[in-house]
Amino acid sequence: MRPDQRKEMGIVILFSLIIVLVPLIVYGLSPEKFFFSILTGRVYALFLFEFMWYSILLLIMLRLASAFIVFVEVLACMVYRLCLGVAFGLLIMVGGGVGLQMALDKGIWAYTPVVLIHIISTPFVLKGFFNQMVLWDMRKKKILRQISEQDIPVAKPPESRDAAVEPLSEAREMDWTSPLRYVKEYSGVEGVFLVDNEGLIVARATGKQIDDERLAPFMLGLEEANNQALRKLNEKKLNRVELYTSSRWINLTRIFNLILVTVANRYTDDLLNVRIIQAAEMIRKYMRKRYTQEVLTEAEDKNV
Repeated sequence: MRPDQRKEMGIVILFSLIIVLVPLIVYGLSPEKFFFSILTGRVYALFLFEFMWYSILLLIMLRLASAFIVFVEVLACMVYRLCLGVAFGLLIMVGGGVGLQMALDKGIWAYTPVVLIHIISTPFVLKGFFNQMVLWDMRKKKILRQISEQDIPVAKPPESRDAAVEPLSEAREMDWTSPLRYVKEYSGVEGVFLVDNEGLIVARATGKQIDDERLAPFMLGLEEANNQALRKLNEKKLNRVELYTSSRWINLTRIFNLILVTVANRYTDDLLNVRIIQAAEMIRKYMRKRYTQEVLTEAEDKNV
């Protein structure tokens, strides 16, 4: 198990203990203190509500997930919630002197406050694992390759090499912002912008939270500092850099002679990486159509 998986497992165990023990602390171990009991005839309605809640919430939380993955994750939520109910029932049985069957009934479906706490919190507790499942599914189906083959609006190709040598910074923002907006609309992203080798912004999709004009030159220095360290390891060039501060996640992606800079909240989930990769492929495809291969090769060689 990788360190990030161990960390996620620890978080799940911690929150599982919390949502099992909190009702016991509030109501005590005696079943008589619980209220709003669900009638036996309404059990099926409860499970239907549970299934719909998981389905709707996961579709919102995991927008890149396929329908099959969402269905699997809904079933995982229901199994996990049943495990919480069983654990809660066993605690009642041990501490309150209740029979096993009655205790399990109370923990799984009978007591509305406990059941609602378990149902509402389950998707949020398991979200980290579900994100990893979506990433695995996307890699398996080679979705990134399919996305890179999609077309985006492009300007007419230059008629000569001299026209292609025009600085990339002269391209209007309307030519570049489609992939930038695609990244910016992801929850937690504060801003996305393209920087050329002079530290000038070619295109942007930023909010008021960041000063992109001040950050742009700093991004070049940040990349160069990392390149200097890599040269000592006999590595010629840098493709991506990820930095985490106490409040932000900064991602630098080199695209020929441009840098795609993404600034997001520190706790934005890892699925943002998928969007960044997709946006970078869109920009590469656009540049290959707008500029000749010789110009792009020359631009890339300058950054080696």
